[in-house]
Amino acid sequence: MSKGQNIWKIAKPSFHAFSPPFRGLSQGPNKVTNPQEIADTVANYFENHFREPEYDVNNPMHMEAQEMYKQLEYTPNIPLDQISITEVENEWKKFKGKKSIDSAGTSAYMLKQLPYEYIGIITILFNKCAMNGNCFETGKHAKVICLSKDGLYPSENKLRPISLLPNIGK
Repeated sequence: MSKGQNIWKIAKPSFHAFSPPFRGLSQGPNKVTNPQEIADTVANYFENHFREPEYDVNNPMHMEAQEMYKQLEYTPNIPLDQISITEVENEWKKFKGKKSIDSAGTSAYMLKQLPYEYIGIITILFNKCAMNGNCFETGKHAKVICLSKDGLYPSENKLRPISLLPNIGK
């Protein structure tokens, strides 16, 4: 290698991030391969994993935290400042034009191909949302995909969930 060359210019093309697809779940000695059973098992596991925390009613710190959370939960939406077309344009330029689709069925590549005039329309859309103090309803929901950390038949606790969010809401 010559002086001043970076090793990663040579090595990078041969290293790829890889997460093997899984074909089923291990449940003790059994392997579950039925897609509906897999979906139900994984859904139950993550619903339990991400359930609301249980508070200790005898612990004043827990009760104080729970009360503050309830107060935040019932506060009204606060309108946001107006967004300029320049801000939208700057963020649009940073967009990576990936072809994979998001949870709304659009790809960043497709959005990057839109004519410049659409940035004005999107700016109006963002400002309407900001004026109402809310964001896109579909932007609040993510499509979750589980990647295996442990071969073709991992147990449910060896899955890594990732979320696909809508590109326009990012």
